Amino acid sequence: MDTIGQRLDRIRKLKNMSMEEFGIYLGYGKGKTAPRQIISRMINDYRKPSLENYQKLNNEGVDLNWLINGIGNLYSPNDQHKQEDIYKYNFYNGQHYVESVVASQASFPEIINMQGNEIFTVKINTEMMAPTIKIGDSVNAVKVEKIIHNGLYIGINEIDGEKIFWIKRLFLSSSGEFFKTVCDNPNYPDEEISKQKIEENELILRVYSLLLTIDKI
Repeated sequence: MDTIGQRLDRIRKLKNMSMEEFGIYLGYGKGKTAPRQIISRMINDYRKPSLENYQKLNNEGVDLNWLINGIGNLYSPNDQHKQEDIYKYNFYNGQHYVESVVASQASFPEIINMQGNEIFTVKINTEMMAPTIKIGDSVNAVKVEKIIHNGLYIGINEIDGEKIFWIKRLFLSSSGEFFKTVCDNPNYPDEEISKQKIEENELILRVYSLLLTIDKI
């Protein structure tokens, strides 16, 4: 379980502030001790935030029950504009999960958010969509439970203990019972796959943008 200091450090990182800047933001800097030293002691739980610190953060929309007790969400439910600034980034290297990060959009400005507050960024490890999307390119996507629109999709599934990864364009038939799957690479022939089989994949992502590089994955 995380501590007050760790939660305080999360707020600092969401604001993209150095420890010195965060200390000044909380009102330190007029005494002999450098603001960064005070914040360093706080985030390492050698020093508790003051009442003034709590009031400052609460005025900015931070939920004190979350900060002090670790219960609830970082921002108060009635501070909706703050809630909308928080995103969950899920990073995959092909079919392999890397990690998830809860952060502000400013933390990953190269990842374009268009589809809500949970984003999947996936590094491609197949030539299925070459030359449009090459091995090593990354894409942004959102999770879908059911496929109701034609488009570019990623599927991750486990078969006989092995993770399987694909990226294809899916076109729903007029009957609504199967998809025509199309790859841009002519070496991968078009197929017809039942809608039920497609939706049995462990994870289905709808791709909405191409991201050429990101250091995270």
